[in-house]
Amino acid sequence: FCDYIQTTFYVKVIEAAQADFRIDTTWECNYIELQFTSTANTATEWFWNVNGQQSAQPIMRVRLPYRDTTISILHRTLLGNCIDSTFRTLSFTMSSDTLKGLGNLVTPNSDGINDKLCLPDELRSSSDPCFRWQIFNRWGTSVFQTDQPKDCWEPERTTSSGVYYSIINVLGKVYRNSFTLTR
Repeated sequence: FCDYIQTTFYVKVIEAAQADFRIDTTWECNYIELQFTSTANTATEWFWNVNGQQSAQPIMRVRLPYRDTTISILHRTLLGNCIDSTFRTLSFTMSSDTLKGLGNLVTPNSDGINDKLCLPDELRSSSDPCFRWQIFNRWGTSVFQTDQPKDCWEPERTTSSGVYYSIINVLGKVYRNSFTLTR
């Protein structure tokens, strides 16, 4: 007959930390605002690193300039002694299209035909607070700019014949066009 010791072990299973997040974006006139929200419901600590900006909160906000950009995001969560990380790279590309309906010829000779350059009707009625229209000559000098969609470009008598370039920022898009002014 043998003596034996009876021992009972209790094992507590702890749910592992899972680092994940969602991204909400807000587009403004000169910047993009990003809000990163941790979806790791069981985490007790957080760490964010977004292009060198750091935070230890479950939510992190970042403001980026309104231009093509790439950002790197490191999100780490901690639950007890369990750590999990996720890494993502995001690229933002500003849309650039050619605007259909914008004339490609201006002939300011007072005959009432193509004397001025106006935006198509669908853009003229825009109420976008970020609207901006610029026209540049072939040397890159601005010859016209407005934040009013109803404005038209009426070249002065001293404006030279040649190719001109138009950049229109409206409703989150950038339109680039060229046209010719002939006297």
